[in-house]
Amino acid sequence: MTTLRGKLVLLRAIALDDIDEGWLEWINSPTVNNTLASSRPVTRDDLIAYYRASQPPSAHMFAICELNTGRYVGNGRISSVDADNKKATYGWFIGRPSDRRSGYGTDALDLLVRFAFDHLRLNRVSTSVRVDNVASLKANERVGFKREGILREYVLKNGRYYDAVQLSLLRREYELMRAPDGAEIANPN
Repeated sequence: MTTLRGKLVLLRAIALDDIDEGWLEWINSPTVNNTLASSRPVTRDDLIAYYRASQPPSAHMFAICELNTGRYVGNGRISSVDADNKKATYGWFIGRPSDRRSGYGTDALDLLVRFAFDHLRLNRVSTSVRVDNVASLKANERVGFKREGILREYVLKNGRYYDAVQLSLLRREYELMRAPDGAEIANPN
């Protein structure tokens, strides 16, 4: 499995053990859950099924870990991989409130994008973000994602509909802004 190293984090293959190392707790915390599409409580069995469904070639799921300590801080995933049309979607979250606004999420997103374009050889990566999730919108724009439009009343949370911003990054945009910065992708055998 591919390991990706950035400036602040490394991405490694997600493991079933990660469910008990924070994933289950984080996914059910109000601050993380509030930014996700689903509102319902998630069980350990739900995450096991999600893990099993998030395998190559249709999905690639990673644990986000601090680069220097290896401490597990969140998850990232490239999903809905369409090899014929060379496109996919992505999602990520940082689990603990104390780890947010640390640069971990932006660094992880940059690594996910590098993986999508350099390893999977995709042409397009996209996501949707609730309009009120300012931190995620800013992280996407820092990495180079462009706003495509508004998905009206796209997410139902706590009985209320929210609009979402559709964002994407194309290979040609990625290649234009890409510069050597020390991030590397390693394929250990």
